[in-house]
Amino acid sequence: SRSSAASDVYKRQAHAWHHPLPALKHTIRNGTIAIGGKMPAWGHKLTDRDMEDIIAWFQSMWSFEIYQAWARNNDRANSGG
Repeated sequence: SRSSAASDVYKRQAHAWHHPLPALKHTIRNGTIAIGGKMPAWGHKLTDRDMEDIIAWFQSMWSFEIYQAWARNNDRANSGG
């Protein structure tokens, strides 16, 4: 159904909300193939700024609530808490 498809897209877009920024950049840089995933590594083609721009782009599709949850999680991870 259309609502099911939209829900699936949202889940894929917001999947990264629980990963802090360093983990997101690590995943883009190194891919997930080594851990059984399908995402290729992009570190040889993208700069850190490119990766940050990509992250900002997919975060722009998140709801305010999802972004706030990510920001809290990211702050905790970066403060060692």
